[in-house]
Amino acid sequence: MAGTVVHSRNQSYKEHLNVYVKKARIDKEITIHGLRHTHAVMMLESGASMKEVQKKLGHVSINVTSNIYAHITEVIEG
Repeated sequence: MAGTVVHSRNQSYKEHLNVYVKKARIDKEITIHGLRHTHAVMMLESGASMKEVQKKLGHVSINVTSNIYAHITEVIEG
């Protein structure tokens, strides 16, 4: 039952996001997950540590965060 509530809430967020995407005349698909990923990348680019990003995203393990965003830190340190 809890999954239904979360899906319902996420659907509502997606619908609201789509309204603003259309108003801005953006032709690309913008998703909540995409915004979350962009936020994490911008945190890293701004100097946040991987640990800070982990906490912000709610990942249980730093390994999860590192596996997803390691390529970003390589580009930053490049």
